[in-house]
Amino acid sequence: MITQNRIYNFGAAGNDNTIRETLSGFETKKTVSIRYKDRALLEKLLGAAAQASIFDLIKVDYVVADLSKIRSRLLEEASTVIKQKEESYTRLLGLRFKRNAIIQESYVTYYPAELYQTYTAAETGSVDPNYQSGARVIRERKSSTSFLEPLDRSTFDVIINAGGLEPVVQCTLYLKVRYSLTP
Repeated sequence: MITQNRIYNFGAAGNDNTIRETLSGFETKKTVSIRYKDRALLEKLLGAAAQASIFDLIKVDYVVADLSKIRSRLLEEASTVIKQKEESYTRLLGLRFKRNAIIQESYVTYYPAELYQTYTAAETGSVDPNYQSGARVIRERKSSTSFLEPLDRSTFDVIINAGGLEPVVQCTLYLKVRYSLTP
C-alpha cells in the first residue's frame, strides 16, 4: 500500500500577526507486509530495511495459536498457588478453611501493541513574552518514539516463561476464591 500524507507548517497569514497552518507538502509512504515465524529473521529484515533507508517499523502482529492450552496451564498453576497458600495459613497461623466457591475467574491477554508508551524525545524552550512582542514563532516538527512497558511482575504470584528483553504476548489469570473458616 502506498500513501501520501500531507505535511502542514505554520506561516504568516497577513499583516495582523496571524499565524495560520497551511499545507506545505507531502510525504510518500509505502507499507510492506512480511509474514515470518522465526524471530531471527526479523533481525535480518530490519538490517536489510536499514540498508535501503527504511527506518520505520510500524507494526508486528503476534499470533497465539492455542489460547485454550495457555488458559489450562494458567489454571493449573493458580490451583497450585491456592493450595500452597491454604497449607501455609494452616501451618503458620493454625487456620483451617473450607472452600466455598470460585467468585471470579478472569483471563486477560495483553499484546505488545497495548503495552507501548509514547513520548517525544525533545525538549523545547519557551519564548520570553517580552522579547520582541508580536514576533512570529516557528516551531520545528518533532518525532515521537515508543518504549515497551510490560506488566509489573511484582503483582503476580507466579510467572510462567518469564520474558526476556523482547516483546511477548502476556496472558494473565485472576482467580478469586471464597473461603469460610472451620473450627
